[in-house]
Amino acid sequence: MGNHSPHALIDGLLEGSLTRQHAAEAGDWFRLVAPEAYADLWAMMREFATVEGLPADPAEMDVAQRKAASKMFPRSELPPPLAAAYTEMSAIVSRHSAARLNDRLGPLKGRQRERFLWRLLRIGTAPYFILGSSGKSAAAHSNRPVRLRIGTPWDVHQVSTFRGLRVVPVEAGQPRLNLVADYTMSDGASCQLALHVEIRWSHGKFGGAPEAKVYLDSPPAHVPGYFPLEPPDGQFAF
Repeated sequence: MGNHSPHALIDGLLEGSLTRQHAAEAGDWFRLVAPEAYADLWAMMREFATVEGLPADPAEMDVAQRKAASKMFPRSELPPPLAAAYTEMSAIVSRHSAARLNDRLGPLKGRQRERFLWRLLRIGTAPYFILGSSGKSAAAHSNRPVRLRIGTPWDVHQVSTFRGLRVVPVEAGQPRLNLVADYTMSDGASCQLALHVEIRWSHGKFGGAPEAKVYLDSPPAHVPGYFPLEPPDGQFAF
């Protein structure tokens, strides 16, 4: 659903207040939230390195070194000690990132959390349409194309009441945050909306700036404010 810098998503809440310069000055997100585990991982990377001359500080790598370092262990094929160091760092990054985001968002049922969720879902002040399909989505939805009208915050409030947004760290293969939004629909039914955020380096380990990729895990038609366009029988669908 989106690809952001962790600084913009967690510290800036996608409000657009944090610039690229700010993110660059803050440095690598992993180093920021898990400095000791980050240093341990880099020391282990250097120990198993197939690239000569890697500096003691990864920030001092030049472009060629960074590219070479990112390709040392393709497809996450890490030696066991290095894999353990990466798993440890990932768990710490997940926990600290979730705590940092929860602190920024404030109360569980607060408007800040609802507005942040709208930014994740790209619900804005003007409605728009998503029309099309992809190989992956077509297989998942019986070859039916995607036809949605994305409403506005006003539309969301007509069909649902926001009950809260929970942010939960996940200790997986890479840093991950699960987000669960709770709603009460206009007919009284309860609804849960699931998303997750994966935090990873953009071009392999230590190969580029960390990124925070947002994924919608619930079916789009279950999102309050996402309205499926179902054409009447016998009419041309567009």
